[in-house]
Amino acid sequence: MHCGFCATFCPHGVLALENKTSMISYDYELIYALGTMLGVSDPEGALRLMDEVEVWGLDAMSTGVVLAWATEAQQRGLVGEQETGGLLLAWGDWQTYLEAMSRIVEQPSEFYRALARGAEHAAARYGGREFALTFGGNEMPGYHTGPAAHLGYLLGARHGHLCNAPASPSRRCGCRSASSRRPGRPGRWTSR
Repeated sequence: MHCGFCATFCPHGVLALENKTSMISYDYELIYALGTMLGVSDPEGALRLMDEVEVWGLDAMSTGVVLAWATEAQQRGLVGEQETGGLLLAWGDWQTYLEAMSRIVEQPSEFYRALARGAEHAAARYGGREFALTFGGNEMPGYHTGPAAHLGYLLGARHGHLCNAPASPSRRCGCRSASSRRPGRPGRWTSR
């Protein structure tokens, strides 16, 4: 499965969890946001984070960048265990990130309510704007192709990496609804 104007065919991973097997779709951006951005090098941990972000219906890039900001803020002393509800956020500790992710959804405290609003909002409240990886209020995507990409993140119609070539605002999105899939190719999104 892929976007109509993207040459990347996203792979799928298999994760066996307590008598359950899950098929997890992933691509570079999920690995970036929930893997390397958080220092998670354990494949099982990264896949569990990807599975959980899907279960909660969260944006993977925003979640990864927000958790990275929270980790850096805690390590620099801008927030403590009181704000995190006793969690010690540490690079690579995917088990703690799973718990923090559920708290972002449940929002049991002001800190997690701030995280749910994004890294820029949390940084405005707690400090650490210099490491809040955002562009125009949106969390940073994983594609850094130079200054033009950064301008696209800030000024583009969709504020994402697809705002620059080869896609443009005048070109339609390559994704089509489920009702307009090509016959004979079930489960595959197509472009016009």
